[in-house]
Amino acid sequence: MPTMDQIKTQLQGLLKNHPNVNIDILIAYHPAFTCLPEILEDEELIQGYCMGLLESKKQKMGAGKWIVLLTNKRFYFIRKLMFRSKFDSIPIELPDIKKLTPKMGWFFGKIQWETEDDTIQMLQIGKKDYEFFLPCLEGFL
Repeated sequence: MPTMDQIKTQLQGLLKNHPNVNIDILIAYHPAFTCLPEILEDEELIQGYCMGLLESKKQKMGAGKWIVLLTNKRFYFIRKLMFRSKFDSIPIELPDIKKLTPKMGWFFGKIQWETEDDTIQMLQIGKKDYEFFLPCLEGFL
């Protein structure tokens, strides 16, 4: 289980081309990042993330912003509401992904993950977040 300092270091490494992003403000803005020490395994490395709304064909997803986090082992969909200690986490192992479809509109992007059992779609991804996350997905496209 990595510490919060190790996670901040990994996130800072992803943001090396974005020097104006303060990692502490990013974590404060989206509390789901604070759950990562409980979720990630020791050998998992963060490769990218983005934020948006989440829909699923089979599961009822909670309202609010979700983070999708790509590690070297799996995708995590994570949501933590501001004033609650509980969080929601949905992992998808990388080999379970049958199809991944990104699409960019005028202002927002969306990404769809298809597995054997379900289809999960992240909507209203900000254009900058989408462009930041898309290079991480090249191995799946």
